[in-house]
Amino acid sequence: NMLTSGLLSDTGKLRFLKSNTLLNLSKLLELGADYEAVSKSSNRKSYLSNEVGLAKILLSTKKFDIGNTFGIIASVNNEQINSYIKSHSLRSIQKKIFKMSDIENCSFNCMVAENFPGQYEVEFRSNTVYGDFNVFDLAKELGGGGHTYASGCTLKSKNSVEDTLIE
Repeated sequence: NMLTSGLLSDTGKLRFLKSNTLLNLSKLLELGADYEAVSKSSNRKSYLSNEVGLAKILLSTKKFDIGNTFGIIASVNNEQINSYIKSHSLRSIQKKIFKMSDIENCSFNCMVAENFPGQYEVEFRSNTVYGDFNVFDLAKELGGGGHTYASGCTLKSKNSVEDTLIE
């Protein structure tokens, strides 16, 4: 069930299939995975307080053009994250930000979190439906790693990391 949950999560509930995805799902089901239970547990309700906290973060995102699509960068520090968790019960902020890939024509998004003064954890995601932006190349150039459509790095900077990333 946990492997099935991971497969569903990594494929956007089977929206982003690779050549072997359905074969792997079939094997998991043959081995006893309970698709209904896994699917039901991934469809939890969201609460208005959570949505308000997320909206506050999203209002501060920077948007920039990438050809005929666009990208967004959301930046928060630990103080802001703790505030959102306390006041809006908002958990898994990065995962929620990456849901922004579902917005029409958004091909790239980035979450920047300042964990220590001047040190930033940066996560990149891209959406192949609206473009073919290889975030692994970007992360590698910045000393990080990952995969073609999900990567990250750590940056140290006294200046705005967001402006550096957009350039």
